[in-house]
Amino acid sequence: MSTVLVLLCVTFTSAELQRLIDKSRVTCIKWVPGSATMFLVSFSSGALYVFNHELLCPPSAPIYQAFKHGEGFAVYTSKAKSTRLVKVTSVSQRCLYRIFVCNDSRNPLYKWSVGRGSVNEFAFSPCGHFLAVASQDGYLRIFNYDTMELTGVARSESLSLFDI
Repeated sequence: MSTVLVLLCVTFTSAELQRLIDKSRVTCIKWVPGSATMFLVSFSSGALYVFNHELLCPPSAPIYQAFKHGEGFAVYTSKAKSTRLVKVTSVSQRCLYRIFVCNDSRNPLYKWSVGRGSVNEFAFSPCGHFLAVASQDGYLRIFNYDTMELTGVARSESLSLFDI
């Protein structure tokens, strides 16, 4: 699967991807709903990365800083760029939050660290606002993808979750 990621992020080679971003294997890759440029990739290390195929890939390993965290997860952003969480009001007057990234951004945009062990699978809700993550630690975590907030957790009776 890392070859697919390499094709989407043209300046990476397979070796650079493994050396610079994450040394574990890719477990899942999907386009972010509603975006023609962003995709999400999970790894067996337990990390998910958000990439924008129009942005440059880093010439060296990214350095991350904490952006948001909660029980069983943390979201990091690169120190080399600025991000803002901006409140946007929709036509129906519901408050939505969208992440805006400044022009000096590089891939990956975000690194999500979820649970303990491998991220086995993830899926977006039909509306595209929620992200379900099944991980090796046996938890299914539901996030509001736009605000990066944990909205629900379920524990599997078996040892780990493999599919959503």
